[in-house]
Amino acid sequence: MLHTVISSQHRIVILHFNLLLMKFLRFFSLIIVLFSPGLLVAQNEFPATDLYLIDIKMVKGLPTFGEAKKITDWKGYDNQPSFTPDGKSVLYTSVRESGKADIFRYNMEEDRTTPEINTPLTAEYSPQLTPDRLNISCVRVMEDDSTQILVKFSNKDDNATVLFPKLQPVGYYCWATNDVVAMFVLGDTSTLQLGNVRTGQIKIVGKNIGRCLQKVPNRNAFSYVQKSDDSTQWTVHTRDAISGATATVVKCLPGTEDYCWLPDGTLLMGNGSKLYKFKPFLDKNGWVEVADFAGTPVAKFYRIAASLKGDKLCLVSYSGEKP
Repeated sequence: MLHTVISSQHRIVILHFNLLLMKFLRFFSLIIVLFSPGLLVAQNEFPATDLYLIDIKMVKGLPTFGEAKKITDWKGYDNQPSFTPDGKSVLYTSVRESGKADIFRYNMEEDRTTPEINTPLTAEYSPQLTPDRLNISCVRVMEDDSTQILVKFSNKDDNATVLFPKLQPVGYYCWATNDVVAMFVLGDTSTLQLGNVRTGQIKIVGKNIGRCLQKVPNRNAFSYVQKSDDSTQWTVHTRDAISGATATVVKCLPGTEDYCWLPDGTLLMGNGSKLYKFKPFLDKNGWVEVADFAGTPVAKFYRIAASLKGDKLCLVSYSGEKP
């Protein structure tokens, strides 16, 4: 009888010990999952960024900049801005409650943000108004297989026209002419490819380029950054979309690949908290500092966009490490 009681008590102790061990293992497993590198990468896939508008005025031939106005209230990823040609709105990408990217429009006159493309099964990036100003083009990412294709929308539903069905994964792009699109295509080495939406023809014209593709003002041409293993040797190039003629414009600021054009042919590029300008044939000694945003909400910025009239600048700010 005594042996039976001891055995029962022993089994109870073992049972409690096993329960405590299971709870500890579950807790320990949770800690491992929460701090695993893979999950941290996934959580940081979309860095916290915001958009700020800044007025531009030319004073004695130099651009001067007003106070930065924040136009995004969402605490998450707001990025990839582009001005509409009329200068009244900014289209941009935002990742919100759904956890995927959608397209929003900020109306400057109304100081109001509205969803522009909000699709349930796909994510959209890099919105731009097409040259005919009737559609919005963007990079669409399919949820099922992460295919990245260039599409255009004529309305706000999920229907879109795929511009180049056989070309993917498209990362970034710009409209060089009414028909020609310059595209940054991902791969072991990034390639620069030109696609003609009228003929459907696509050709590779470069490789190892940066993500920033911009139309050159008042020309049937676009610009891109030619990269190398040494980030201090990156250079901005232009290419005529019709003749194919290329030219080197200027060496990039160290480690920087984001820039934009003003309508008079001036380039703007940031580095740290500072903004620089370069005008070909005028700034013979290279980049000229035109603003320092240290101590302001845009002390850390990287992507930039300018309005077609050159009277507005949109900066993408970030916190922590540069995305």
